[in-house]
Amino acid sequence: MLFAWPDRKHLNDLWGIDADALVVIEWNTEETQEWIEDNQPILLLHDRTTPYVPDEEETTHAEPLPNGIDRILEYVARMAAGYSSGLKWNEVDKLKADMMNRPDRWKPVTVEQVRAKCKELGMRPNDVDTIADLLQRRKDGRSFRVEPSYRNFHS
Repeated sequence: MLFAWPDRKHLNDLWGIDADALVVIEWNTEETQEWIEDNQPILLLHDRTTPYVPDEEETTHAEPLPNGIDRILEYVARMAAGYSSGLKWNEVDKLKADMMNRPDRWKPVTVEQVRAKCKELGMRPNDVDTIADLLQRRKDGRSFRVEPSYRNFHS
């Protein structure tokens, strides 16, 4: 498979693909590099194939998150892992409601910390991006439209 100039969404769609070979022509080097580091594919070179080895081995885990956020993300990761397509709308709505109803809980954490924790939990790239985007939007002062049954939800 030849994939030319993919953006992050298209790279995320490759999660779990069962191809014999995948060639990616980079467009956005930073996003492609992050995807390669997360997925550690076998590299297809002109004369051989070789496993991807990062420049530096990361042995550190994501730092613990305050206010029960670790527990929330662990729950969301378990729920998402139970579905073949990942995170479902109702879990997203629960997160939105919690972010709206408990802004003090989410204020001290950064988007990067949440992204790192989601990756550590083995979440699918699209799910990681969804959660990180929700937090970024909330930090930007935006509010969310939540289904009535979840409006008052908070963990």
